[in-house]
Amino acid sequence: MWRGSDFDRLAQQRIFSQRRWIDDQPNLVAQGRAVCLFGAEAFDPDYLLELIDRFYRVFVFVAPEAKAEWMREVSGAGHRTYPYVVLVGREDNLEHCRRVVLDEEPRLRGASIVHLAERPDPAHLRQVQDLYEEANMFPQPQYFVAGGDKTVLTSLLLDEDGRAIGTTMYHHLVRVGAGFGAVACGLNSTIRPRRTHVIRPIGERSRSLSLAAWLNAAAILRCREQFGVREIWSYPRANNRRAIAFHHQLGARESESVSCFCAEHHRALPDRRHTGSSVSLSASF
Repeated sequence: MWRGSDFDRLAQQRIFSQRRWIDDQPNLVAQGRAVCLFGAEAFDPDYLLELIDRFYRVFVFVAPEAKAEWMREVSGAGHRTYPYVVLVGREDNLEHCRRVVLDEEPRLRGASIVHLAERPDPAHLRQVQDLYEEANMFPQPQYFVAGGDKTVLTSLLLDEDGRAIGTTMYHHLVRVGAGFGAVACGLNSTIRPRRTHVIRPIGERSRSLSLAAWLNAAAILRCREQFGVREIWSYPRANNRRAIAFHHQLGARESESVSCFCAEHHRALPDRRHTGSSVSLSASF
Protein backbone atom coordinates (compact mmCIF):
# COMPACT_ATOMS: atom_id res chain seq x y z
CA MET A 1 0.00 0.00 0.00
CA TRP A 2 2.87 2.38 0.74
CA ARG A 3 5.20 3.70 -1.96
CA GLY A 4 8.14 6.03 -2.38
CA SER A 5 11.25 6.47 -0.27
CA ASP A 6 11.58 5.10 3.25
CA PHE A 7 10.71 8.56 4.49
CA ASP A 8 7.59 8.71 2.28
CA ARG A 9 6.38 5.33 3.41
CA LEU A 10 6.89 6.21 7.06
CA ALA A 11 4.99 9.48 6.63
CA GLN A 12 2.06 7.70 4.97
CA GLN A 13 2.00 5.02 7.66
CA ARG A 14 1.97 7.63 10.41
CA ILE A 15 -0.92 9.51 8.83
CA PHE A 16 -2.90 6.34 8.27
CA SER A 17 -2.29 4.96 11.76
CA GLN A 18 -3.27 8.26 13.43
CA ARG A 19 -6.10 9.22 11.09
CA ARG A 20 -8.72 9.02 13.86
CA TRP A 21 -6.67 11.36 16.04
CA ILE A 22 -6.39 13.74 13.08
CA ASP A 23 -10.12 13.57 12.44
CA ASP A 24 -10.79 14.50 16.07
CA GLN A 25 -8.81 17.74 15.77
CA PRO A 26 -11.05 20.65 14.67
CA ASN A 27 -8.36 22.22 12.49
CA LEU A 28 -6.85 19.19 10.71
CA VAL A 29 -7.74 17.12 7.66
CA ALA A 30 -5.93 13.91 6.74
CA GLN A 31 -5.07 12.90 3.22
CA GLY A 32 -2.90 10.17 1.80
CA ARG A 33 0.42 12.02 1.68
CA ALA A 34 0.12 14.86 4.19
CA VAL A 35 -1.92 16.57 6.87
CA CYS A 36 -3.66 19.88 6.17
CA LEU A 37 -3.73 22.55 8.90
CA PHE A 38 -6.45 25.20 8.41
CA GLY A 39 -6.62 28.58 10.10
CA ALA A 40 -3.02 28.23 11.26
CA GLU A 41 -2.77 31.85 12.39
CA ALA A 42 -5.03 30.95 15.32
CA PHE A 43 -2.38 28.57 16.71
CA ASP A 44 1.06 28.85 18.19
CA PRO A 45 3.88 28.05 15.71
CA ASP A 46 5.07 25.33 18.09
CA TYR A 47 1.88 23.43 17.26
CA LEU A 48 2.86 23.34 13.58
CA LEU A 49 6.40 22.21 14.45
CA GLU A 50 4.88 19.39 16.52
CA LEU A 51 2.75 18.36 13.53
CA ILE A 52 5.80 18.34 11.25
CA ASP A 53 7.67 16.10 13.71
CA ARG A 54 4.64 13.83 13.97
CA PHE A 55 3.54 13.59 10.31
CA TYR A 56 6.53 14.94 8.31
CA ARG A 57 4.47 16.87 5.73
CA VAL A 58 1.89 19.53 6.52
CA PHE A 59 0.00 21.79 4.13
CA VAL A 60 -0.60 25.01 6.05
CA PHE A 61 -3.56 27.28 5.22
CA VAL A 62 -3.02 30.67 6.74
CA ALA A 63 -4.00 34.33 6.26
CA PRO A 64 -1.83 35.95 3.53
CA GLU A 65 -0.35 38.50 5.93
CA ALA A 66 0.84 35.72 8.24
CA LYS A 67 2.31 33.42 5.59
CA ALA A 68 5.84 34.88 5.48
CA GLU A 69 6.22 34.83 9.27
CA TRP A 70 5.05 31.22 9.52
CA MET A 71 7.38 30.12 6.74
CA ARG A 72 10.27 31.82 8.57
CA GLU A 73 9.35 29.99 11.79
CA VAL A 74 9.40 26.63 10.00
CA SER A 75 12.62 27.38 8.12
CA GLY A 76 14.23 28.61 11.34
CA ALA A 77 13.52 25.21 12.89
CA GLY A 78 15.51 23.59 10.06
CA HIS A 79 12.60 22.33 7.97
CA ARG A 80 11.77 23.17 4.35
CA THR A 81 8.87 25.22 3.03
CA TYR A 82 7.33 25.43 -0.45
CA PRO A 83 4.81 28.09 -1.51
CA TYR A 84 1.43 27.12 -2.89
CA VAL A 85 -1.39 29.31 -4.19
CA VAL A 86 -5.03 28.96 -3.13
CA LEU A 87 -7.51 29.29 -5.98
CA VAL A 88 -11.19 29.74 -5.22
CA GLY A 89 -14.26 29.00 -7.31
CA ARG A 90 -17.43 30.65 -6.07
CA GLU A 91 -21.12 30.02 -6.40
CA ASP A 92 -21.52 32.27 -9.42
CA ASN A 93 -19.18 29.96 -11.39
CA LEU A 94 -21.57 27.03 -11.14
CA GLU A 95 -23.28 27.89 -14.42
CA HIS A 96 -19.92 27.66 -16.17
CA CYS A 97 -19.41 24.18 -14.70
CA ARG A 98 -22.87 23.16 -15.90
CA ARG A 99 -21.91 24.19 -19.42
CA VAL A 100 -18.72 22.14 -19.21
CA VAL A 101 -20.67 19.08 -18.04
CA LEU A 102 -23.64 19.38 -20.39
CA ASP A 103 -22.36 21.09 -23.52
CA GLU A 104 -18.71 20.14 -23.99
CA GLU A 105 -17.88 16.76 -25.50
CA PRO A 106 -15.61 14.74 -23.17
CA ARG A 107 -13.94 13.25 -26.29
CA LEU A 108 -14.42 9.69 -25.19
CA ARG A 109 -17.56 7.94 -26.36
CA GLY A 110 -19.38 6.15 -23.58
CA ALA A 111 -17.43 7.74 -20.72
CA SER A 112 -19.34 8.14 -17.47
CA ILE A 113 -18.82 9.55 -13.98
CA VAL A 114 -19.69 7.72 -10.77
CA HIS A 115 -19.87 9.65 -7.49
CA LEU A 116 -19.03 7.13 -4.80
CA ALA A 117 -21.60 7.02 -2.03
CA GLU A 118 -21.21 6.19 1.65
CA ARG A 119 -21.13 2.45 0.85
CA PRO A 120 -19.70 2.29 -2.66
CA ASP A 121 -19.07 -0.77 -4.75
CA PRO A 122 -15.82 -2.36 -3.48
CA ALA A 123 -14.73 -2.80 -7.08
CA HIS A 124 -14.93 0.96 -7.58
CA LEU A 125 -12.84 1.57 -4.49
CA ARG A 126 -10.22 -0.85 -5.80
CA GLN A 127 -10.16 0.97 -9.12
CA VAL A 128 -9.58 4.29 -7.36
CA GLN A 129 -6.61 2.87 -5.49
CA ASP A 130 -5.27 1.15 -8.62
CA LEU A 131 -5.51 4.41 -10.55
CA TYR A 132 -3.38 6.25 -7.99
CA GLU A 133 -0.85 3.45 -8.08
CA GLU A 134 -0.63 3.54 -11.90
CA ALA A 135 -0.22 7.32 -11.78
CA ASN A 136 2.61 6.91 -9.22
CA MET A 137 0.75 9.06 -6.72
CA PHE A 138 0.45 8.51 -3.01
CA PRO A 139 -2.32 6.09 -2.00
CA GLN A 140 -5.44 7.33 -0.31
CA PRO A 141 -6.65 5.36 2.74
CA GLN A 142 -9.79 3.43 1.95
CA TYR A 143 -11.84 5.22 4.58
CA PHE A 144 -10.91 8.51 2.95
CA VAL A 145 -11.69 7.33 -0.57
CA ALA A 146 -15.02 5.94 0.55
CA GLY A 147 -16.01 9.16 2.29
CA GLY A 148 -17.86 7.12 4.88
CA ASP A 149 -17.99 10.07 7.29
CA LYS A 150 -20.04 12.03 4.72
CA THR A 151 -17.41 14.77 4.39
CA VAL A 152 -15.55 13.41 1.35
CA LEU A 153 -16.83 13.25 -2.21
CA THR A 154 -14.95 10.86 -4.51
CA SER A 155 -15.78 10.89 -8.22
CA LEU A 156 -14.63 8.16 -10.58
CA LEU A 157 -14.40 8.55 -14.36
CA LEU A 158 -15.04 5.32 -16.29
CA ASP A 159 -14.43 4.58 -19.97
CA GLU A 160 -16.88 2.69 -22.18
CA ASP A 161 -15.55 -0.62 -20.82
CA GLY A 162 -16.20 0.37 -17.21
CA ARG A 163 -12.52 0.81 -16.38
CA ALA A 164 -11.29 3.74 -14.28
CA ILE A 165 -9.48 6.47 -16.21
CA GLY A 166 -9.80 9.33 -13.73
CA THR A 167 -10.65 10.17 -10.17
CA THR A 168 -10.96 13.28 -8.03
CA MET A 169 -11.76 13.99 -4.38
CA TYR A 170 -13.27 16.95 -2.55
CA HIS A 171 -13.30 17.33 1.21
CA HIS A 172 -16.05 19.33 2.88
CA LEU A 173 -14.20 21.46 5.43
CA VAL A 174 -17.00 21.51 7.99
CA ARG A 175 -14.71 19.27 10.04
CA VAL A 176 -12.15 22.03 10.55
CA GLY A 177 -14.49 24.54 12.14
CA ALA A 178 -17.63 26.58 11.73
CA GLY A 179 -15.82 29.20 9.67
CA PHE A 180 -15.19 26.59 6.97
CA GLY A 181 -18.69 25.12 6.92
CA ALA A 182 -19.44 26.55 3.46
CA VAL A 183 -16.07 25.56 1.96
CA ALA A 184 -14.88 22.41 0.20
CA CYS A 185 -11.31 21.65 -0.89
CA GLY A 186 -10.09 19.73 -3.92
CA LEU A 187 -7.52 17.34 -2.49
CA ASN A 188 -6.45 15.08 -5.33
CA SER A 189 -7.20 14.40 -8.99
CA THR A 190 -5.60 12.25 -11.62
CA ILE A 191 -6.44 11.35 -15.24
CA ARG A 192 -5.09 8.34 -17.10
CA PRO A 193 -6.89 8.32 -20.47
CA ARG A 194 -4.69 5.90 -22.44
CA ARG A 195 -7.06 2.95 -22.43
CA THR A 196 -8.74 2.12 -25.74
CA HIS A 197 -7.08 4.30 -28.38
CA VAL A 198 -3.54 5.00 -29.52
CA ILE A 199 -3.10 8.76 -29.76
CA ARG A 200 -0.16 11.01 -30.37
CA PRO A 201 1.20 12.70 -27.22
CA ILE A 202 -0.28 16.12 -28.11
CA GLY A 203 -3.66 14.58 -28.78
CA GLU A 204 -3.52 12.60 -25.57
CA ARG A 205 -2.71 15.70 -23.54
CA SER A 206 -5.64 17.52 -25.13
CA ARG A 207 -7.99 14.67 -24.30
CA SER A 208 -6.64 14.48 -20.76
CA LEU A 209 -7.42 18.14 -20.20
CA SER A 210 -10.90 17.69 -21.64
CA LEU A 211 -11.61 14.71 -19.41
CA ALA A 212 -10.15 16.46 -16.34
CA ALA A 213 -12.34 19.52 -16.92
CA TRP A 214 -15.42 17.35 -17.41
CA LEU A 215 -14.73 15.22 -14.33
CA ASN A 216 -13.95 18.15 -12.07
CA ALA A 217 -16.89 20.25 -13.23
CA ALA A 218 -19.22 17.30 -12.60
CA ALA A 219 -17.71 16.77 -9.14
CA ILE A 220 -18.10 20.48 -8.34
CA LEU A 221 -21.80 20.37 -9.12
CA ARG A 222 -22.26 17.22 -7.04
CA CYS A 223 -20.23 18.72 -4.17
CA ARG A 224 -22.46 21.81 -4.21
CA GLU A 225 -25.56 19.60 -4.23
CA GLN A 226 -24.34 17.22 -1.51
CA PHE A 227 -22.66 19.68 0.86
CA GLY A 228 -24.29 23.01 0.03
CA VAL A 229 -20.90 24.74 -0.13
CA ARG A 230 -20.54 28.28 -1.51
CA GLU A 231 -16.92 28.02 -2.61
CA ILE A 232 -14.36 25.37 -3.43
CA TRP A 233 -10.60 25.67 -2.98
CA SER A 234 -7.67 24.14 -4.77
CA TYR A 235 -3.98 24.62 -4.09
CA PRO A 236 -1.51 24.03 -6.93
CA ARG A 237 2.18 24.84 -6.58
CA ALA A 238 2.86 28.53 -7.06
CA ASN A 239 5.10 27.79 -10.08
CA ASN A 240 2.79 25.22 -11.72
CA ARG A 241 1.52 27.42 -14.53
CA ARG A 242 -0.26 24.58 -16.27
CA ALA A 243 -2.33 23.64 -13.22
CA ILE A 244 -3.15 27.27 -12.43
CA ALA A 245 -4.28 27.88 -16.01
CA PHE A 246 -6.45 24.80 -15.81
CA HIS A 247 -8.12 26.03 -12.62
CA HIS A 248 -8.73 29.36 -14.32
CA GLN A 249 -10.44 27.44 -17.11
CA LEU A 250 -12.99 26.28 -14.55
CA GLY A 251 -13.51 29.80 -13.24
CA ALA A 252 -11.25 29.76 -10.17
CA ARG A 253 -9.29 32.85 -9.12
CA GLU A 254 -6.57 33.41 -6.54
CA SER A 255 -7.90 33.90 -3.03
CA GLU A 256 -7.35 37.22 -1.28
CA SER A 257 -8.20 35.84 2.16
CA VAL A 258 -6.18 32.62 2.46
CA SER A 259 -2.76 31.40 1.35
CA CYS A 260 -0.93 28.09 1.60
CA PHE A 261 2.52 26.56 1.89
CA CYS A 262 3.86 23.05 2.40
CA ALA A 263 6.09 22.40 5.40
CA GLU A 264 8.32 19.35 5.09
CA HIS A 265 10.55 17.72 7.68
CA HIS A 266 14.28 18.32 7.24
CA ARG A 267 15.01 14.57 7.09
CA ALA A 268 13.04 14.18 3.85
CA LEU A 269 14.82 14.02 0.53
CA PRO A 270 13.86 17.00 -1.67
CA ASP A 271 10.43 16.26 -3.11
CA ARG A 272 10.32 16.38 -6.92
CA ARG A 273 6.70 17.50 -6.75
CA HIS A 274 8.02 20.74 -5.27
CA THR A 275 11.38 21.11 -6.97
CA GLY A 276 11.00 19.36 -10.33
CA SER A 277 9.37 20.33 -13.58
CA SER A 278 6.77 17.57 -13.60
CA VAL A 279 3.15 18.67 -13.48
CA SER A 280 -0.08 16.84 -12.82
CA LEU A 281 -3.61 17.23 -14.05
CA SER A 282 -4.80 17.90 -10.52
CA ALA A 283 -7.65 20.32 -10.76
CA SER A 284 -10.69 21.58 -8.93
CA PHE A 285 -13.21 24.38 -8.93
